[in-house]
Amino acid sequence: MATPQILYCTCAHTQLVPPGEQTQLRTILGQIPDRVTCISDLCGYVARKSPELWTWAETDNLHIIACYPRSVIQLFAAAGIVLDPTRVTLINPRTTTPQAIAAQLGLDPNPSGIPPLASPPIVDAAAPWFPVIDRTRCVDCKQCLNFCLFDTYTETADGRVEVSQPLNCKLNCPACARICPEAAIIFPKYPEAPINGENISDETAVKEQIKVNVEEILGNDIYAALARRKARSKRKLIRTNLDPARADAERTHYLGNLSEPVVFRPTIPPPTTHSEEEN
Repeated sequence: MATPQILYCTCAHTQLVPPGEQTQLRTILGQIPDRVTCISDLCGYVARKSPELWTWAETDNLHIIACYPRSVIQLFAAAGIVLDPTRVTLINPRTTTPQAIAAQLGLDPNPSGIPPLASPPIVDAAAPWFPVIDRTRCVDCKQCLNFCLFDTYTETADGRVEVSQPLNCKLNCPACARICPEAAIIFPKYPEAPINGENISDETAVKEQIKVNVEEILGNDIYAALARRKARSKRKLIRTNLDPARADAERTHYLGNLSEPVVFRPTIPPPTTHSEEEN
């Protein structure tokens, strides 16, 4: 078997993994710096459909340290890539301690005298926030397409819904996922299940919560509400005319009652001299 190679996403725009654990993990990976590719945000690579994605997917014995495995699989799928489970191992640092990750990689969990890997440069001016569709659950009902006001979704010639304009999505707004009848929409940076990509263990409970969300957001007449939103969207085809205040109010309302809010770090301008993908 090939020597394990590591792709490590720090999800630099969020603090979904506590900073202390991030430092511990970077120190553990500092034992094998030549085998680690450290990136600031896998979602950004997917939004840009960066060619590195195909290179990584074709790497033998690749370990991807990112978020929930369902999220990672569907992120690569959004770029047209099917991850081969015989070649790729997925590790979730949101639920796995740095020491457990070290054990899985055969590394010292408490190395001394090892400098941590440097944090990768942040190249996305804002946190890449967009939905990915879990094709194992999606039935192409088009509820998300008709609901979204920002043209994030489109319908293909064969009737499939796809996320064609991911960066149109409004930061911190998961409303389409909250009302998806099949729980097929994932926002990898969302803090709570199942929208964050966590596996669904209780289908009944999830479907009941979706019913509550739909009634809260759309009311009793779903189709009439969707028709009104679709008409409203058509009146807003010129993106520069969107009302930022209204977008803020909508995503705040649709976040629901989170036990912990999504925490994003301040926006950081992209580097002017080099890009993350060149490193």
